[in-house]
Amino acid sequence: MRLDRTIPRLHLVLLLAFAVPVLLRLFSLGAYPLMDTTEARYGEMVRLMVTTNDWLVPQFQEGVPFWGKPPLAFWASALSAKVFGINEFALRLPSIVFSLLTLMLCASLIRPYRGLIGGLTVAMVSSTTVLGFIAMGAVWTDVALMLATTLIMVGVWQCVQQGLTSWAWAPFIGAGLAMLAKGPVGIVIPGLAVFAWCLMSGSWRALWDRLPWVRGSLLSLCIFAPWYVAAELKNPGFLNYFLVGEHVLRFIDPGWAGDLYGQAHDEVPGTIWWFGFAALFPWSAALFALPTRLIRRSHWLGENKHSLARYLLCWILAPLVLFTPARNILGTYILPALPAFAVWVSLWLTRDNTAGDEGTSKIGVPVMFCAALLPAIFSLALLMHGLGKIPLKSQKTIAMLAEQEGKQLCYLDKVPFSGAYYSGGTAKVATPDCPSPNWIVGTVSGIENFQKSENLRYSEVYKNSRYAALASNTK
Repeated sequence: MRLDRTIPRLHLVLLLAFAVPVLLRLFSLGAYPLMDTTEARYGEMVRLMVTTNDWLVPQFQEGVPFWGKPPLAFWASALSAKVFGINEFALRLPSIVFSLLTLMLCASLIRPYRGLIGGLTVAMVSSTTVLGFIAMGAVWTDVALMLATTLIMVGVWQCVQQGLTSWAWAPFIGAGLAMLAKGPVGIVIPGLAVFAWCLMSGSWRALWDRLPWVRGSLLSLCIFAPWYVAAELKNPGFLNYFLVGEHVLRFIDPGWAGDLYGQAHDEVPGTIWWFGFAALFPWSAALFALPTRLIRRSHWLGENKHSLARYLLCWILAPLVLFTPARNILGTYILPALPAFAVWVSLWLTRDNTAGDEGTSKIGVPVMFCAALLPAIFSLALLMHGLGKIPLKSQKTIAMLAEQEGKQLCYLDKVPFSGAYYSGGTAKVATPDCPSPNWIVGTVSGIENFQKSENLRYSEVYKNSRYAALASNTK
């Protein structure tokens, strides 16, 4: 009888642990500005897509096509902006939708093994990792990729291992969407995971027999190929730059000279593992604190070679192994592994919860601490930002003040993406012919050097720990 009383209470606790971070992210989507570099860059590209009504190829700047990413995430944000207006809430909304759809897929994966408790635990774990919590409200292309790769991986498991033919088309729909979300890497990551799983389980024949490879591949082509052809016809050279440059040369050469957008990241090989630990915190750290009775081989690999745990491990390790030798990487490259990690951890957390109140209570406190950590930190940071204590890497405040004063923004160096977005594309680089009256904007040190070198008189109109703005005295 104690179990009957515990389970409903556990359902409620897990639901709250999942709902709190999701609602916190949802209601804070418009509470803080787009930040440089990634969010503001993609936000400005969405703004240009909507204002120019050019939906085929995203634009890096007005009239300059962006060949670095396919358009799926940009299309989603642009559609949202059409409905809700061009603002932070609309641009970020697709990410939380993609995240929730991903969690629904994960719940369908674990529910046969752990029931409703398993699905709620997956949702709680995923939404309270560092990367999962941030991704729910960020203008990132990787969130769409996460959804697409999850659709591939869940579809393969459900059809090949579980024999559910209704999932047979899911991997191919996911592959088509992955090509529109990020490109071939969206197929390589799940392909590597499925290959490793087949090596471990010997499921080659089932994989071949149960998936409609010919018709499915044609379906994938129908989803993504028209856009690739149209993009190449409109911008000759796109396919070579994107497929060869972005996917091969950028991978093997962190200083790739052909980069058109100057966003290279030169990290030490193997850094992706540290990124993974940080991205999946606090649950990545919590694994080391599990009671020794939980750390058994069966928990790592499952009871047999066809276990879900082995499949999940292959899925988790695929992006980590793929990007181990790479140096041009970002922490968001971990996102395709996040759903598998959440399901894998949930298998552990719910294993002993069938033992009654005693089994539940022994891991209840650390689990709830992990679930509450990120929402609490974010809420505090949001409060501090609202009080003006945390200046963010964004030009929103300066742009709004300049608009109120009827001033032209002129930047000492290049125009930040947030400066372009919040000025509606009117911000310029400071030159002798920069329109007057204007505000000269730059970093605090840059503005100080500018004041020393200029004979003209400028008055300071804005300053925080990051940026400062000077008003020209020209009438």
